[in-house]
Amino acid sequence: MAIDYSREAVIAELDRLQEDSLHSEKAHFEASRIYGQIHFIVGIIAAIAAALASAAVISEWYPSLAAGSSALAACMAAALTFINPAKKASQHLTAGNAYSRLRGKMRRFVNLDCNSSVMNSNRRRTVERFADRKDRLNAEAPAIPRWAYLLGKCRIGASEAAHEVDAKMRTS
Repeated sequence: MAIDYSREAVIAELDRLQEDSLHSEKAHFEASRIYGQIHFIVGIIAAIAAALASAAVISEWYPSLAAGSSALAACMAAALTFINPAKKASQHLTAGNAYSRLRGKMRRFVNLDCNSSVMNSNRRRTVERFADRKDRLNAEAPAIPRWAYLLGKCRIGASEAAHEVDAKMRTS
């Protein structure tokens, strides 16, 4: 039986696109997670510092406590405004979900549509559409910080992106 190289080439290209999308997806999810934690931690510090400052002023406790905690609260509020971790977390989560959807569509295309022995020109156009969508996501998504890429890569290496059904299929 002759090997259909054009079909193999389509599947190989889709595998590359899926791998690229997986790395982007996981890195965006890691960035979203970290920015969400930063927002929570800085917000809690700001709230506690503001409460301490208010209590110190109202009860006329230590003036230095009131001054220090109000300065800390102001700094934390400024950091939240400047860094805007909630917005960054949301943007990265949206991008990660978009890459995840694209990767799922490519996986289904490979597993369901490319397994037919008939190769047609629609497959080539479909691959181009997937590549164009990935390019648009790359252009629209926020930049992935290096630390988020490395964390995402660690998650992939820990098989957090693997599906159980794929492991079962390999052992069968």
